[in-house]
Amino acid sequence: MATGNDRVLVRNSAARNRAAQAKVLLCALALGTLLASSTSAQVLEGTILLPDSLGPLTGKTHVAFDEDSANPRIFIGGEGGDVIVANAVTCERVARIRSGPMNALCYVPAHNKLYVSTTDEYGVAVVDGSSYEVIKRLPFASLVTGVYYNLRNDRVYCASDPLKMIDCVSDSVVDSLMFNGADARCALDGYRNKLYVSAKDSLRVVDCSNDSVVASIFVLRGAQAVCFQPSAGKLYVAAGESLFALNTKADTVVFRQGFDTLYAQLASDPVHNRVYYTYWSHLIALDCDSDSILWNYHLWGRALSLWRQCRSTTSST
Repeated sequence: MATGNDRVLVRNSAARNRAAQAKVLLCALALGTLLASSTSAQVLEGTILLPDSLGPLTGKTHVAFDEDSANPRIFIGGEGGDVIVANAVTCERVARIRSGPMNALCYVPAHNKLYVSTTDEYGVAVVDGSSYEVIKRLPFASLVTGVYYNLRNDRVYCASDPLKMIDCVSDSVVDSLMFNGADARCALDGYRNKLYVSAKDSLRVVDCSNDSVVASIFVLRGAQAVCFQPSAGKLYVAAGESLFALNTKADTVVFRQGFDTLYAQLASDPVHNRVYYTYWSHLIALDCDSDSILWNYHLWGRALSLWRQCRSTTSST
């Protein structure tokens, strides 16, 4: 049974509880008022990137270059997803483009845009080169396996089924050619405004002035690798079990030599008028005047890619 003192203690405890609750309520109201008054004044003062914020990439990678002298950049796309932008001099990573999984890309300096073939949803993503944001997505019915920019008509040619062309001003598909260009190896002769598309049934020669097929060369079908050598005016094609040279003025085969073409890669060196060819564990240099082998090196393993980047070129004849 509670005594008088017990009852006083209970009442005093209740009073203290009510006072404490009132203080908590007042503090909460004061804090809420302070936060509300300071919200409009909050600004982003900076961003601190974690070590992996701009990487890593997964899967096979693809590369495109921006050769601007003031700000040279490398765009490195990963088939597992996204594109990393790096300074071409310091190799410092500066941005990550959320393109999603991809398998090809090309940079268009005239518009400061990057065109990326996406594989999760078939199509091409158009990326603004200043903000590194995807500004448009163009859906395709089939997978795009290559994108190639033609400066002469300001279009990007997309290796797909069918072959499609994107106008770089409107970023819209403006034309197509009804043949299967998916998985085709392509090369552009910018001097004669021709695109060479090595489809499964033949090498198609596309006149880019009117986007029409002007020739089909069946012996060069299903090529493993193609590259255009501007200083010689020749297209080199690894197809079947041979390496070919095609004169792009007449579109006739002027050289053929038997080579293994499994895992073939080609790269041109217009400064020294050479073509470099690799297959399995060999790296070969050809002189493009005589189409003769200068040297044949044995590599310690298979070359996964071959690239020769030159800033200056010599006009073809």
